[in-house]
Amino acid sequence: MNFKGIAKGLIGALIGGFFAGPLGAILGFCYGVYQGSSGESGHRRLDGDEGTEPVLSARGARLLFQCLGKLAKSDGHVSEDEAAFVKSIMKNWQLDATTRRRFALEFNFGRDSSEPFLFFVQNLAKELESIRATRAMRKVIVQVFCSLVVADRYVHPEERRMLREAGRVLGVQHDVDAFFAGYRNESAQQPPPASSSQDFSPERCYEILGIPPTATDAQVKSAYRRKAKECHPDLAEGAGLSAATIQHAKESFQRIGRAYDTIRQLRGMK
Repeated sequence: MNFKGIAKGLIGALIGGFFAGPLGAILGFCYGVYQGSSGESGHRRLDGDEGTEPVLSARGARLLFQCLGKLAKSDGHVSEDEAAFVKSIMKNWQLDATTRRRFALEFNFGRDSSEPFLFFVQNLAKELESIRATRAMRKVIVQVFCSLVVADRYVHPEERRMLREAGRVLGVQHDVDAFFAGYRNESAQQPPPASSSQDFSPERCYEILGIPPTATDAQVKSAYRRKAKECHPDLAEGAGLSAATIQHAKESFQRIGRAYDTIRQLRGMK
């Protein structure tokens, strides 16, 4: 099994999360694992240099899947999108059939266990301590947890509690708080009808892009690019998410484009 691939995949998740929102984190995680696993074997350092960063151990990988199983079941069931996220990890790690079954069993163990999430995340924290994992690695692992719970575009209250618990145990509570500060449940909101001109008043358009009317033209363009990346339907399709989530992404992408065009015309931007 390729542990350098795992570590680089975790870094990919963090990078993807910063640049393309939750869906970007999912794809970034998978892309990073794929890039890190080409032609490599055995234990390696995170960036390929000796003495710089520990990597996730075999036991750590198993404990990670147990945590993912417990977290996915926190709202009473594992959604199709959450299952697709976990499958995408195994697919892009390029695991053999035996290892995939082993990790699937670990995921199912966490999912079906009567032990609380705290039990699993504490075990993971102990393993991370044994390999002297840095804060950066702990932060990225929590980012993977965040990516899982937002795969279905809705964070259940119990998932919120578990994420905060993970942040506390892993020593990255600030990063979990920052995640929630910038996230809102999209699936709980109905996209406005495209035919309603009221929904695309100048005030509403600025709100859709998440900027004030006093924003500069450069800030308007930057906000549009960021929002468009977050909701691009290709990300949802590439992550293997459900048809409903893909359709929601398409509607959001169209709404963002229309809001940007409205502001651009009002300002005479090119």
